[in-house]
Amino acid sequence: EGFLVINELPLELYIRKVIPSEMPSSYPLEALKAQAVCARSFALGTHKHGSDYDLCNTTNCQVYLGANRATEASDAAVNATKGETLSYNGSSVIGYFYSSDGGATEDAANVWGGDYAYLKGKADPYEDPSKDKWTVTLTR
Repeated sequence: EGFLVINELPLELYIRKVIPSEMPSSYPLEALKAQAVCARSFALGTHKHGSDYDLCNTTNCQVYLGANRATEASDAAVNATKGETLSYNGSSVIGYFYSSDGGATEDAANVWGGDYAYLKGKADPYEDPSKDKWTVTLTR
């Protein structure tokens, strides 16, 4: 049948391993710090897998490749933002993040269900959708 291994650890230690797994540690410190805040908010706000465990180690949740990924830069970003999370009107929010949005985001209600005022779709002026051609083929 197999077995399920669950790595249980304190939040800040977990975030120290997520940051260098999600983005290169060579990125500017402010980018690493922003990633740390988003990753911490995502970890605290998301419970996709029910009672067995809260987060998996893939892009379905947050990439977590383990202890050997941490660097001085990623640790500095986590330490500089310790305990910081995202909020909207005084309430904690889930820190969704992604590497590419194709030039625009979508309302959360149309993706995951639930209407969140802070998760409304909009055009992304920093991403050029003409660079990435996305296609899909559907068959009957």
